[in-house]
Amino acid sequence: MVYLEERGVLNRPLEGLPSTQEMQARGAEGRPLTRPELAVLLAWSKIVLFDDIVASDLPDDPWFTEVLKGYFPSPIDGFDEALANHRLRREIIATVIANRSLDLGGPVAIQRLRELTGAAPAAVIRGVEAARAVLDISGFRREVFALDNKVSAGLQTELQIEAVQAVNEAAAWFIRTLPEKTAGEAVAATHGPLNELKAALSGIQTAYPASRIERSARAFMKRGAPEALARWAAAMSYFAQGLVVTEIAERSGRKVAEAGASFYQMGDALRLDRLRTSAREGLVDAPYWDRV
Repeated sequence: MVYLEERGVLNRPLEGLPSTQEMQARGAEGRPLTRPELAVLLAWSKIVLFDDIVASDLPDDPWFTEVLKGYFPSPIDGFDEALANHRLRREIIATVIANRSLDLGGPVAIQRLRELTGAAPAAVIRGVEAARAVLDISGFRREVFALDNKVSAGLQTELQIEAVQAVNEAAAWFIRTLPEKTAGEAVAATHGPLNELKAALSGIQTAYPASRIERSARAFMKRGAPEALARWAAAMSYFAQGLVVTEIAERSGRKVAEAGASFYQMGDALRLDRLRTSAREGLVDAPYWDRV
C-alpha cells in the first residue's frame, strides 16, 4: 500500500483500506487483509504494472507475439500482419502479462521480486515469464483447476502455492543470471537442459531431497491429488533449483545429469538442503526482511 501511495495512485481512505497504524494492530492480532481489501490492491497493482510494462520495451519482445495472438478468438488466426500493426498491440500484451503475473502471485508478487533483485519491473516480468515457460506453469495450473469440486479448495491452494514459490525462485535466477537476454532467449537457453535434469532427477538426487519429495507427494495424494500432479507439485521447487544445475553444466562443459549428481552430492556433504529447509521453516513467522 505504501508503494502504491508513493506512485500516486492509491488513496487509502477513499478505497476503504486500513492505515499503517491499523495494519500494525492487525498484525499484532494476526488479522490479515480481507478479500475485498486484497481485491482493491490487486486492481491497483495491475494498473501500475500495466503502466510500467507499456513504458518499457517489453511488449516489443518477439516472445510475446503469442500473447497477442492468444488474446483474440481463433478466427483471427492467420492475420499476423494485421495483429502486428494493431494500434493497441502493446497495451493488449501489457494487460495480459500484468493480469497473469499478479493473478498467479498476488498483488505484491512483482514488487517482492524487485526488492529481492533490485531489477526494474520489465526485467522482473521477463524473469517471471521465462520461469512460467520452463516450469510449464500453465499446464500445471490447468491440472489444478481440473480438480474443481473434486478436491478441497485448500488442497488446490496449496498446490498453487508450490507453483508460486517455484516461479519466484526461478524468476530470481533468470533476473540475476541472464539479465541481457530476452524472455525467448532465456527460455531457449534453459528449457532443454532443465528437461534433461527433470528426466534424470530421481536417479541423481541424494536421500534427503528425495525423501522430502516423496513425503510431500504422498501427503498431496492422501488428500485426493492425482499421483502425477502430486509428484509434480512436490518436485516443483527442485525443478526451479535445477536452473543452477543447468548453469553449472553449461560452464563446466559437463552433461546436465553429471552436473546434477555433483550438485546434490555436494549439497548432501555440506548439509545445505537441511540448512535451507531449516531456514525456510524456521522463519515462516519472521519479519519479511529477515526471511529475505
